Amino acid sequence: MKQIIFLAALLLTALTNVWAQNNSLPNVDTIMATETVIPMQFGFVHPLGTNGLNSTKVYNKVSINALTGHSKGTLGTEISGIYSITKEHAVGFKASGVMDLVHGSVLGTQVGGVMASAGGATKGFQAGGVLALNGGSLHGMQAGGVLASNKGNVEGFQAGGVVAIIDGDSVKGMQAAGVVAINEGSIEGMQAAGVVSICRGNVEGVQAAGVLSQASFVKGAQIGIVNIADSVDDKSVQLGLVNISRKGGIMRFGVMTTEFYNATAFLKSGTRHFHGYVGMATQLNEKDYRFGPMIGVGTSIRLANRLYVEPEWMQWFVIHKNNLVYKNRITQIQQLRTMFSFSMGKKGPHISAGPTINFSYTSYKNNNGEIGIDFAPSYFYNKTFTRNQVNVRAWFGYNVTVSLGK
Repeated sequence: MKQIIFLAALLLTALTNVWAQNNSLPNVDTIMATETVIPMQFGFVHPLGTNGLNSTKVYNKVSINALTGHSKGTLGTEISGIYSITKEHAVGFKASGVMDLVHGSVLGTQVGGVMASAGGATKGFQAGGVLALNGGSLHGMQAGGVLASNKGNVEGFQAGGVVAIIDGDSVKGMQAAGVVAINEGSIEGMQAAGVVSICRGNVEGVQAAGVLSQASFVKGAQIGIVNIADSVDDKSVQLGLVNISRKGGIMRFGVMTTEFYNATAFLKSGTRHFHGYVGMATQLNEKDYRFGPMIGVGTSIRLANRLYVEPEWMQWFVIHKNNLVYKNRITQIQQLRTMFSFSMGKKGPHISAGPTINFSYTSYKNNNGEIGIDFAPSYFYNKTFTRNQVNVRAWFGYNVTVSLGK
């Protein structure tokens, strides 16, 4: 999936950003000494304006264009109603109602109602209502309503409403996108996206996504439902349900048993500092409930060689007679547990056992018309809230697990 997203984003960038990478910034003194600079220019539609056919041969300090504008460069302010095309550099403030194009670099602010594009580096602020495209390095901020793309290094902040792409070697600051954030280099700071964050290099800081976070090396925190890294620093964490570190880390498959489910098959992944669980439980001898998806998180504290204590939180979603939801409510079992884990070898078997505190929440009615399910032999709390038609129970229990893997 991530490869498809990456290729689609690169294709979109290739179609919209035609500039070659150029990291040089304009030198105002050199321009003033070598170029023709016009104090003020007024235009309607190119070449109907005070500069006429010479507009693409001169720099303007102030340029006001009712519809379209063409110039060699800007040293001050340029505003155009529809679009503006600058052959070289822009220094100061440049804005167009629809499309603003600068073939060279921007030192200041560039704004386009639909698209803002600079062929060279940008130092300052670039914003496009739909597209913000920069062909060189970025020092400052870049924002695109749909896509923000930068072909050089970034020092500052890049934001794309849907997609944000950085094709440089490094980012010092933050990259953010509503759906997908892609960085070809390394990041010192933060990368965040609503669905997928991909960093081809190293992450020193935080990488976060609503679904998938992927990086080469992580020093800091990686956050997502699924986190993938080639390696993770010893003092860093992957915060998710599925955490994959190809070099080191934890990746175990096993089964666990409790007083309310006979067996739960699970995947345990992550690092010693933080690990996640996903699994499926079964209770074949029960008529009221039979299966239950499970998720969980925890941490490991080393007590001795191969011996750990693991505080953990688990949650089961109970499926009633093949229906996950009963009367618009999901039956849940929450479990807090302290597990003592012993590893017989690097790849197991790993054996854990410990006491648990359990809480159930359900609106399910059994065959006698009573709200609630007997998950355990006894309870220290059992109350039915008749107004809400909900039963809440709490009890002490146990959990035993056996797993294999690193």
